[in-house]
Amino acid sequence: MFRVGRAFYFLPLAAALALGQSCSYFSNKNAVKPAGPEKAKEAAEAAAVQPPAPGSDRELPMYGGKVKSFKERGTPYNIAQAQAMSRDAMRLGWFALLKQQDTREAMARFNQAWVTDPENYEVYWGFGMVENAKAFVRGEDTAARLQEAAKWQTKAYLMGHKDIRVLLDLTNTYNQLGYYYQATKGDDKAIDDALARGEGCARKCCQVEPKNARAHFLFAANLYYQKRYQEAWQETQVAQSLGFTVPVKFIANLNKHMGDNKK
Repeated sequence: MFRVGRAFYFLPLAAALALGQSCSYFSNKNAVKPAGPEKAKEAAEAAAVQPPAPGSDRELPMYGGKVKSFKERGTPYNIAQAQAMSRDAMRLGWFALLKQQDTREAMARFNQAWVTDPENYEVYWGFGMVENAKAFVRGEDTAARLQEAAKWQTKAYLMGHKDIRVLLDLTNTYNQLGYYYQATKGDDKAIDDALARGEGCARKCCQVEPKNARAHFLFAANLYYQKRYQEAWQETQVAQSLGFTVPVKFIANLNKHMGDNKK
């Protein structure tokens, strides 16, 4: 369940199955953990350096283009300090999104991180994760939100020295998009394109980290959506052997399609 401002909403079952884990941020033992009170104070001070301009939108990435980052303003500033401020704001953003499940607060923090350091690739990863979460809010254009999520996640992946955690979340986004098109009787070309992109990302994840359990599950989900059930079963077994808890509903649906054809 995520919270947008004061409104709560639930992910549909199929989307929840595809998620596996909602985000890869904390999957790496070296990931920066959520901010505590002291970091919150520092980030608040950082935000005060560059208040949003009148008419800017705190809920849009980069304030909707109505605020300039430190770098864009072209005036001298302490780069090391700005980078530290950006990292602090990102910690608060991840905490808001993944622990408090508040997309509005998360976007505000990610925007603060962008203002101080637009070269911080995690900013764009964060934008993508917020767009992904909002995709399942009632009344939203789910496909458009997922496409935006994929755009930002792709940017983050390319900027972030090809961080495998970002690629895992990008895989998940393409899986969700492909399934959404299937569920809403979308265009076959759009379905094939989304799932092909997801498969490419999943294969890359499994190649880079062959013992990454979530990568194998996301690959299994992608193959399942493509109706390649035998291959999906094989990847599911790999994910389970690596310790991933595969949702019972996913196993049940896969068994229904597989019958006695498991290998």
